[in-house]
Amino acid sequence: MEIKKISDFIKIYDGVLGERKNNIFYEILKSNFFKYNVGKVVDNKVSTIKLKERSVKTCELTNKNTNSITEIHWANLLQVCFTQGALKFIEDTKASVPCIVDDIQILKYSEGDFYKKHTDDGPGIKRTLSFIYLVNDDYEEGALEFEIPGSGKISIEVKKDRMIVWPSCFLYPHKVLPIKKGVKYSVVAWAS
Repeated sequence: MEIKKISDFIKIYDGVLGERKNNIFYEILKSNFFKYNVGKVVDNKVSTIKLKERSVKTCELTNKNTNSITEIHWANLLQVCFTQGALKFIEDTKASVPCIVDDIQILKYSEGDFYKKHTDDGPGIKRTLSFIYLVNDDYEEGALEFEIPGSGKISIEVKKDRMIVWPSCFLYPHKVLPIKKGVKYSVVAWAS
């Protein structure tokens, strides 16, 4: 039986949407079609703004409660991509985890924005898998960085049309380093 390291459960998948769809989505994001709110931090089911912990704009992406065909299209397409990412993760890791993607958000990190070290699962939040889809790479810094017990820091190279998938549990604390120049667009999702 092969013993895996914790870091073996951080998976990277490139070419998720393909160049054409990725470019179209990026142009829509740059056009300010989506409306953003200040990003919140969830502690024990309570969402609050904590600008010293998280500085980012967020937009829930859903195919419900909207009349926008554009939003419905991208919500459905990304739901499929994240579900395929979850199935690929299960295949690659032989993990047995629920993979119902139930929350998708677009994130817009401007210069100086960041997210300090955190985990995606905790009291009042039941998540099994976390996903980040990197839409663009024409910005400076802003990398996703894990601090894995026994493995140290693992920084994920910024590359457009890339999805990162990992378990949401306490073993995978991570952060988004501050943006130095430009705007970073990403889409996050969680499965439970």
